[in-house]
Amino acid sequence: MSAYGMTFEMEELVSIVAQLTERFTGYESTSVTYEKAEQLMGAVLYSIHEFEQTKGSGLVAEGFTAQEAYTQGCSLLKAKMEQTLEQYNQQILHFDAFGNLCLKDLIYQGIPEFFKWYDPIYNPQNTILTLDYPLMTSLGEVCGIDAISQYLNYIWMEQQFLGKLQREYIITVLEAYHPQHEELIENLCSIVFTNLMGHMLLQKPLQDGHFQSEDYERLRDLLHGYDNIYPLLKKIAETFFCKYFSENQEILQYFLPEISNLAVRLEHALENNCLFHIFPGSSNMGQQ
Repeated sequence: MSAYGMTFEMEELVSIVAQLTERFTGYESTSVTYEKAEQLMGAVLYSIHEFEQTKGSGLVAEGFTAQEAYTQGCSLLKAKMEQTLEQYNQQILHFDAFGNLCLKDLIYQGIPEFFKWYDPIYNPQNTILTLDYPLMTSLGEVCGIDAISQYLNYIWMEQQFLGKLQREYIITVLEAYHPQHEELIENLCSIVFTNLMGHMLLQKPLQDGHFQSEDYERLRDLLHGYDNIYPLLKKIAETFFCKYFSENQEILQYFLPEISNLAVRLEHALENNCLFHIFPGSSNMGQQ
């Protein structure tokens, strides 16, 4: 049977599930519902996959049994859970939701609930949370502690980025974007990063958080003739990240999809003469 691209004999996997079933029922029964058996098989495959991620594919060829891979995977899951919780406890001391209720509730209430109810033995594949606050990139198909660990890693990256900017500037940008920005279910980092890129394109001081009619004119002149704005935006972003995160290229990689998205939005805004939708003025209803 294939476990995330790795193959073990079904008999080996069923044997582990049987052991897990006995533990789950307190060694009083080897019979569980079909749904529970399916869950336990998922737990076994998830744990084996955790080990596979550290060793690479081809565990069978390397001589590992399913039992060995499962046992090692369980240990790795426990370690990842402890490491993620420890990092959370450290980062929460400096966390700032900038008034956003969705982000605040998830980090302060949702994440503790995850660690309270997460079951690394019988249901490690269960992410538990819906993770309603959107990131600037997709988590893909990861689940369980892998999803939470990666999700929080991205949130901490966003916090590092925002931490390089004045809080007053960030709040000004959010207020210009939406008068009730506290209730938005949108990525705050995306909103601020877009505004920052506009300032960097124009070499406009961040103290002036709003855009004026002349700024839109200058942007049109600057971007006129570019068939592809992405390389320009990427170069400007690299200047910022090299200055503040020269030893952490992972942050730039996280922002690359957002840079691509912004390039497309700018191209459409130029075509439709509505740059003010991307870079709001002081009234948030500016006109070009």
